Amino acid sequence: MTAPNGRQTITLGGRDIPLRVPPSPSMRLDVFFAAAKSLDRAAVAALGVSWGDRESQPRVTYARAKYDALAYGGAVLDELIGRGLTYRDIMRAAGEAFVMIESSVRPLLADLADPDEVAVAEDFTDPPEAAGSV
Repeated sequence: MTAPNGRQTITLGGRDIPLRVPPSPSMRLDVFFAAAKSLDRAAVAALGVSWGDRESQPRVTYARAKYDALAYGGAVLDELIGRGLTYRDIMRAAGEAFVMIESSVRPLLADLADPDEVAVAEDFTDPPEAAGSV
């Protein structure tokens, strides 16, 4: 849910946790692209990097996980389960955090595909050859 001040909050283990979009674009992109290998770990990584309450945030850090989003997501998951939280509750909260991260990277990825490249890819055709080439 979005709070009146524009920040998003989730409830996890009966506690409201504020979420914030991490300022690092590279961190957000790491987490987003990690979903191609493991959506669950990437979502939990999103939860960890966007956790806005310093007192309750996971002790493991992204740096300690060597900037590996999947390793970080696994470590955060282990820690939260160790706190007695259920996998189901963690994944519900993590899904919300991942959607927030995904929304924040969409503008970064917007310039990756131009309309002509997309049309060629969708048609499964080769780009036209230059005049005079054989």
